[in-house]
Amino acid sequence: MLTLDEAIKHAEEVAEQNEWFEKNYLESIQCKECAEEHRQLAEWLKELKEYREQEPKTGHWKRISIDKYSEHA
Repeated sequence: MLTLDEAIKHAEEVAEQNEWFEKNYLESIQCKECAEEHRQLAEWLKELKEYREQEPKTGHWKRISIDKYSEHA
C-alpha cells in the first residue's frame, strides 16, 4: 500500500515521464492528457496532505466524518 507521499511522488513521476515522451518522441494527445491528469492528481493529493496535517489542530476531518455519516443514517 502506498503512503500519501509515495502516491504524490508517483503521480509526479508519471506526469514527468509522459511530458518527456510527448516532447521527445511524438506529440501525442494521449501522453499530454495523461501528464495533465497526473499533475492534477498530484495537486489534489498535496491538498489532501495539507488538510490531514491540519486535522489534529482543527478536528475538521472528524467533524466532517461525523456529519456525513449522521446524514446517511
